[in-house]
Amino acid sequence: MQYVRRNLALYLTNRVNSFVIAPAILLMVAVIMIIIALIIGIRTGLPLPPEVSDGFKYNQAIFWAIPGFLISHGALTANRGFAGSLAFGSTRHNFWAGTALGFVITSLVVVAVGLVLLAIESATGYGVGVSYLTVTAMDNGNPLIVAISLFLMCLMSLFAGMGFGGIYRAAGVI
Repeated sequence: MQYVRRNLALYLTNRVNSFVIAPAILLMVAVIMIIIALIIGIRTGLPLPPEVSDGFKYNQAIFWAIPGFLISHGALTANRGFAGSLAFGSTRHNFWAGTALGFVITSLVVVAVGLVLLAIESATGYGVGVSYLTVTAMDNGNPLIVAISLFLMCLMSLFAGMGFGGIYRAAGVI
């Protein structure tokens, strides 16, 4: 367990990538949705009329915004940390276990920020009547569905990236 903690600490040394960027992407997509709503509101009036606001219920930005960064983060984690981990006396098993714990922590941070944004959106609609997390695909903002969806999306993206990074580490450029 000692080496698993060391590998977790190795993963957590890059705090910006682990804790800041993915939640910042969530926030930035919310800002972009508000800007889009304001641009549409120039023509239709603010707050958005119900027929326009209902169109945002089919928005899929949440599903496309975060995975790209997290896949690259997972790949870079496998490539950057693996050799150092082995050089410090760890095993492959301990590296994967410690990094997996780091991925869970990163996913939980994204879920926490997502739930805060969901609460703000549910209470205010960001002042313009836009839907970002209260979309149909997430059961119109059911907090449990949003939390599970964000958590699984983050974990799957990070592990997919780590898989790609592991393949690259083992096979090199093909």
